[in-house]
Amino acid sequence: MLTAALAGYGGWVLSQRITDQSVTVRDIDAKYAATTKDLTAKLAVTQDTLTQAQAQIARQQDLIVKQQDQLNRLIATTNENTKAITAEKQARAQETTVLRGRVRDLEKNEPAPTR
Repeated sequence: MLTAALAGYGGWVLSQRITDQSVTVRDIDAKYAATTKDLTAKLAVTQDTLTQAQAQIARQQDLIVKQQDQLNRLIATTNENTKAITAEKQARAQETTVLRGRVRDLEKNEPAPTR
């Protein structure tokens, strides 16, 4: 009888441990499921944020390209203006040289003023 009682008690203890383990496994499964659900939600938010950031980067890159084109046009216009100003300066310098020569010639040909 003692053997049967001990066997019964041993069976009950084993049954309790198996029940405790199954509860623990269920708890772990539930915890992993909750964590997976939370991580999936966070991943969706992160993917949305990433999509928005990529769209913003694309807009900024387009703006950079447009600004670079505008800068290139401004540089070309500035270079053209610089060339025009330089040509004008050279033309005025030549005219000034010619006029100085004429003034010298006129001064040479004029008789000295008498007093």
